[in-house]
Amino acid sequence: MTDSVQNADDKAPAMPPAIWALLFGNLIIGSGVLVVFGSLNDLVSSLQVSTATAGQLITAGAVSMCVSAPLLATFIGSIDRRKLLTFSLIWYAVLLAISAAMPSFASLLPMRMLTVLSPAIFTAQSAVCAGMLVPVGQRGKAISLVMLGWGGAMVVGVPLSAWISGYYGWQEAFLLVAVLSLVSALWLWLKLPKDMKPPALKKSDWIALWKHPVLVRGALVTVMYSAGQFVLFAYMAPVMRDQVGLSVGQFSLVLVWLGFWGVVGSLVISQFIDRLGAAKVVNIAMFMIAAPLACFPWVTNIWLGLVLLVPWGMMFIAVHAAQQARQINTAPELASATMALSTSGMYIGQGLGAVIGGVILAAGHMLWLGPVGMVILVFGILLSVSLSDHEPKST
Repeated sequence: MTDSVQNADDKAPAMPPAIWALLFGNLIIGSGVLVVFGSLNDLVSSLQVSTATAGQLITAGAVSMCVSAPLLATFIGSIDRRKLLTFSLIWYAVLLAISAAMPSFASLLPMRMLTVLSPAIFTAQSAVCAGMLVPVGQRGKAISLVMLGWGGAMVVGVPLSAWISGYYGWQEAFLLVAVLSLVSALWLWLKLPKDMKPPALKKSDWIALWKHPVLVRGALVTVMYSAGQFVLFAYMAPVMRDQVGLSVGQFSLVLVWLGFWGVVGSLVISQFIDRLGAAKVVNIAMFMIAAPLACFPWVTNIWLGLVLLVPWGMMFIAVHAAQQARQINTAPELASATMALSTSGMYIGQGLGAVIGGVILAAGHMLWLGPVGMVILVFGILLSVSLSDHEPKST
C-alpha cells in the first residue's frame, strides 16, 4: 500500500508555470501590505506622529481590504482573471508611488486605503485561480505554494523595507515595491491562461455562504489567528528596539530569520496538507503560534527572540494557506465567495490586532502584547476544533 501511494505521488503532474507567477504576485502584494510594519519607526519620526497613530495606517488599510474584498468579489465575476490580476498589480504600483510622495500622515492615510484595494482582490483570487489550475488532489498544495509568496515577503520584502527605511526613508521602500509590482504584472500577464473565469457570484451564493454551518465560523477562525499575531507583529519594530535593544540592521536580520522559517513552514505544509487534512494543520499551526507569543515578555536578548520566532515563523503564513484550503474544500462551489470572506477575515484580523496592540502600547504595557495575542489564538483554536464535526471528512 505504501509503495502504491508513493508511486501515485511520483506521478503527480508538475505545477503549471502560472502557479509560480501567482506566487511572485503574492510576494509583491505581501511586501506592499507589510511595508508599513518594516517602516514603522521611520514613519513615526518622518511624519512626526506617535507609534499608535502610525499604527492606524495598518488598521485603516485592513478595514479598507476587509470591506472591499467581498464587495469587489461580487462585481468581478465576468472579468478574465488574467486581466483582473494584472490590472490590480498595476494599480498597486501607481498608488504606492503616489503614496511615497505624500507629505503628511493625513494625506498618506487615504492613499493607503486606496492602495490596498489591490490585495483585497489579489490574495483571494490568486487562491481561487490556483485551485482552478490543478486537479482536485493537488488543490491544497497549489494554494499553499501560491500563499508561499507571503512567506517570501517575510524573508525579503519586510526586512528590506526595514533596512531601506532605516537608512534611506520609508518613501524609497514604497517605491521599490511599486517597481516590482510592474515586474509581477508582466510575468502574470505572460503566464496566466486567457479567459480564466470562475463562476460569477450571485446573491444566492452569499445567502448559501451565510447559512453554511462551517464557512462563516471558519472566517472567524481566520480573524482570530490574524488578530492574535498582529497584536504583537504590528509593533515588532518598536518592541525589538525598546525591549531588546536592536539596531536597524539587527532588526532587519531578525525579520529575515522570521521570514526564512515562514518559507520553510510553508514548504513543509504544502507537502503534507492534503494527507493530514487542512483542519488538523490549522489547529497545529495556531498552537505553534500561541506558545511563543506567551513567552515574549521574557525576551530581553536577541537569542531568545530568535528561538521563539522559529515556530511562529513556520506557521505565520502556513496557517492562512491551510485555512484557505480548508474553506475551499468544505464548499468548492462557493470558492469565490468563501475566499473573499476569508480575505476579509485575514485583513480585519490584522487591523483588529493592530488596534488592540496600539491601545496596549498607549497604556504603557508593551510586555502584554504577546500574552494578549496568545489569548486570542486560544479562543481561535477552540472555535476551530469545534468545527471539525461539521466538515467533510476529506479535509
